[in-house]
Amino acid sequence: MLKILSLLFLLFYFPLNAKLIETKSPKALCSNGEQATFTFFEGKSNNWLMYIQGGGVAANEDQYRSRNDGLKSPAVSSDRGKTHMVEDFVQNDFNVLFVPYCSNDIHQGTHTHIIDGKEVYYHGRYIIEDIFEQFDNKFANADKLVFAGYSAGSLALGLNVDLIKI
Repeated sequence: MLKILSLLFLLFYFPLNAKLIETKSPKALCSNGEQATFTFFEGKSNNWLMYIQGGGVAANEDQYRSRNDGLKSPAVSSDRGKTHMVEDFVQNDFNVLFVPYCSNDIHQGTHTHIIDGKEVYYHGRYIIEDIFEQFDNKFANADKLVFAGYSAGSLALGLNVDLIKI
């Protein structure tokens, strides 16, 4: 029985080799002014998925104030990107970039606002540009390349499509 349980564990447990990466551009900031992060799950092929997290938009000051702090600050753990979709792609040997949503601007802003006396960064476009700069050479040589997202992340695909240079 122990052998069967061990076999089942090996069949269904797929460790996700994930690492949290910080953006490099000084403009690639989350709304709270901290450097944005994203998660890289290294696969065993030349296939790539860039998955952009959604979460609505803060179209005005009141909407911004009411948003969860997790949508204003960078991911602090690679666990934030461990979704069922990401797991599925990783299990199929894709390299996956999970882009957390921390800019409140549909991943397309390049401006700031003063809210409650603090500078709030809507720098989603800068974050996406930074990730493309870091991985453009991998995307250009990929066997398969998938861009996906949900909610604000799916809108971000259209708003940032000009960055795809393949």
